[in-house]
Amino acid sequence: MKKCKKLFEYMQYVEKVRKYTSIMSINQAVEKAVDESIKEGILADFLLKNKAEAIQMSIFEYDEEKEMKIIRECPFRLHHSNNIRAFFYSIGYN
Repeated sequence: MKKCKKLFEYMQYVEKVRKYTSIMSINQAVEKAVDESIKEGILADFLLKNKAEAIQMSIFEYDEEKEMKIIRECPFRLHHSNNIRAFFYSIGYN
């Protein structure tokens, strides 16, 4: 992993976000991770130039990741929901 410096730095940044989301809101966690990463030289050039966009995308991606995890963990709910819809459709209640 260390052979690809940027990928390694991105991994460090993501780990910071994950660590901080366990103790604060996603918005606060991402901002803290960005600020800390810049101070530590982790993706510093990119984060300095694109700080606002990096924060917005990190929040969006994290929320999307959380939503996908919920969907993957609850196939029964999705299947059950589809069965209910099919039932109502079959009796003409659409």
